[in-house]
Amino acid sequence: MTMKPITLARHDYMQGIVNLTNRSGLPAFVMVEVLEQTARELRPLMDAELKRAEATWRAAQQKEKEEQAEPTDHDEKE
Repeated sequence: MTMKPITLARHDYMQGIVNLTNRSGLPAFVMVEVLEQTARELRPLMDAELKRAEATWRAAQQKEKEEQAEPTDHDEKE
């Protein structure tokens, strides 16, 4: 199964939150408080995700550099 593009997944997620908010019947001050608390709890997860992605990217960059520096069989024959 093909993964949904992040742009569509983001849109669906946002629409789900909007729909839930509209149907909740809660006062706005309660919804804002809940959303702010949710954002505070998600921020460390976001930061960790960014660090993992950056580490993975840097490792891939390093591997690519190392592979480019290795002599190939063709280079050794010349």
